[in-house]
Amino acid sequence: MPKIQTVFKGKTNNTLLQLIRYSFVGGFAFLVDFGTLAFLTEYFHIHYLVSAGIAFILGLMINYYLSVKWVFNSRAMENRWLEFLLFSLIGLVGLG
Repeated sequence: MPKIQTVFKGKTNNTLLQLIRYSFVGGFAFLVDFGTLAFLTEYFHIHYLVSAGIAFILGLMINYYLSVKWVFNSRAMENRWLEFLLFSLIGLVGLG
């Protein structure tokens, strides 16, 4: 098992470390998504479906950003907008 510092610091091409990091990113994005949903619905009294849509988009953006900056060492595509679009489509399929 890798040292705890290597899990959280530096760039890596190690698939196991990337999986561990992606699990943390996914968990954090979930907390942001769920927290935003609850906050918008309970405190701002926004309809839960609208709140869910906003929360999903925010969680998706955080997931993408942290994945690019921290989890994966290389980019799959040069065009960031196209990469984000495909990432979003995969997220929407997962949501469905």
